[in-house]
Amino acid sequence: MMVKYSYLILFACLLCGISEAQQIAPGGVKGAAVWYAVPKGETTWQSCFTFPENSPQWPINDQALLNYNPGLWIDQHLAPGSISINDLDLNQATFFTIYQAADSTLEKSIWHLSRSDSTRLVLSTQRLADLQQWNYLNFSEVQTSQPSLNTYQLHTKTKSQADNQTLHLGSVPTDQALPLVAFQGLLPELIIFDRVINPEERLRVESYLAIKYGLSLQQQDYVTYLNTSGDTIWNGRHYADFSNYITGIGRDDATGLNQLQSSCSYEPGFLTIAIEAQPQDQAFLLWGDNRQTLELSSREMLQPAHLKRQWRMQATNISAPLTSTVWLDSKRLQNALPPGQTYWFIIDPSSEGNFSGPNLSFYPANTLSPSGLATFTDIEWQAGIHAFTFGVGPEMMVTSQIEAPQCQEASEGQLSLRILGGRAPYQCHLQPENGQNDRHWKIENNNWSQALNLPAGSYSFSVEDADGRLYRETFFLQAADAPVAGLEREYTLPAQGQLVLDAGEQLDESNVTYHWITPDGQESYRAQLAIETPGTYRLIIDRQGCRSQQDIQIKSPEEDPFLRVQLFPNPSPDGQFQLRVLLRERATAKLAIYDANGQIMQNQRASDNDYYLFSGKLEQAGVYLFTLTSGNKTISRKLIVP
Repeated sequence: MMVKYSYLILFACLLCGISEAQQIAPGGVKGAAVWYAVPKGETTWQSCFTFPENSPQWPINDQALLNYNPGLWIDQHLAPGSISINDLDLNQATFFTIYQAADSTLEKSIWHLSRSDSTRLVLSTQRLADLQQWNYLNFSEVQTSQPSLNTYQLHTKTKSQADNQTLHLGSVPTDQALPLVAFQGLLPELIIFDRVINPEERLRVESYLAIKYGLSLQQQDYVTYLNTSGDTIWNGRHYADFSNYITGIGRDDATGLNQLQSSCSYEPGFLTIAIEAQPQDQAFLLWGDNRQTLELSSREMLQPAHLKRQWRMQATNISAPLTSTVWLDSKRLQNALPPGQTYWFIIDPSSEGNFSGPNLSFYPANTLSPSGLATFTDIEWQAGIHAFTFGVGPEMMVTSQIEAPQCQEASEGQLSLRILGGRAPYQCHLQPENGQNDRHWKIENNNWSQALNLPAGSYSFSVEDADGRLYRETFFLQAADAPVAGLEREYTLPAQGQLVLDAGEQLDESNVTYHWITPDGQESYRAQLAIETPGTYRLIIDRQGCRSQQDIQIKSPEEDPFLRVQLFPNPSPDGQFQLRVLLRERATAKLAIYDANGQIMQNQRASDNDYYLFSGKLEQAGVYLFTLTSGNKTISRKLIVP
């Protein structure tokens, strides 16, 4: 009988062990005292623990999402709630809060912690206040309409009795005269530990939250993301220049993460990536950009033009290629799509980001909607680090590998071509500038062609596919030892005066000649050229028959920073408004709203982005003037509230 009883005890212990092993925890960190979110498959914002005591639940708004994840929507129609945490000793504690205010006007109370009706802590959209210690932690460069991940660790030496403690959501403390208004917006997740967790545990929780909600961690040194095992899944030390707007997808069972589609929540919908099949546990794709503008870089010969903004992708724990779909909101790009061209998705598996060489992968857009949404399908990701960007070009075009010729050794170069798009077979024609030795040949597939031996010089190349699509390009094959000026590919004219380019600054002028060709066809044979108008300038340098050729783009100094500004609805029947702003490049934008008497009603400011959505409400009827400033440029719009 005793033996049977022992077996029963052992079996019960095994069940408890299995249950403990299967229990998820935020970031895989055990011991969270409070954890509220919307669990997978549920329709309420509730405790994530299996058997919570006195656990309230709130219905969710299916339209209120942050990176495709629902949360608790709080506004004037939903009375703020509270969570009783009577038995918690929070003198040593760690708080994690994900939130997004509905607008950027006024400072809002996200939550406050009270003990026996006395407010102790207040988290607002601009600061965290410890009213017991009279300490204030102000958030620098606050952008109150953007989603945020707030982490706060509380250290106090003395213990106090933990009774009558309540966490109030969204409401303003009634026992303090604070310059706050009730929170309106989204509260997707709230986590409290009744201890100060260590730095690795904190980073694991923050990594989980950042990936789930499309937020980007900011750290003093280099940015690091960890999985629940503590393994690095994003190593910013390897690519510090690409730790901007980090976004990710992946699965981590220990924290209940199964994020299969993501778009950075700071620029939602601009770049979205979704994988098509369930990955293995702790498989991740994380990507970040280089902060560059959304304009096309100067085009290399026999290569598609691509964006200056590039991304690095770190694929971790990928045992088999992950197939994905990518969406790009092309309306936010600064260059209009030329007629007859499309968008291309380009992957450089070397991670160097030069976007040249034999191993690049090119994917043309499958569809381009009237709203400008480009869709790319069947994008495959292998384990490792990759560079990617978007290109612009015809539906059929070429990419090349070039081994430059040598003037001094009188050696020929080599040119290999690969046809992108179209349908084989391809009829190719290469014609030198002198009109001699034309070449005609056929390419049977989209693989790299056999290399052509070519001397330095100018050429015209054309290719026609089986359906009659035609691609043409002229190019200059330059010798590796040709004289070069060391000038940049692009310059911007000064606001006043001339731009003077000196091609001979780094060259010995005694044995070279210079030839400038301006956009209107004028020519100059001096090393220096004074430029007053924008356009493309061609520079040819000759050293005893060995020539170099460079096209230099000169940009206008008066480029309007505002690509698109939309104020709506207008008129606004209830005073609610939204102002969408698309800038030419990432910059600060300031909004001031004045009434008809010139009195300022609201001020809003945002920075470090090229797309903003300002929103708010004007309580009184009237005509309002919206002035928007970025750099030295100010524009105005009027809004009518009837």
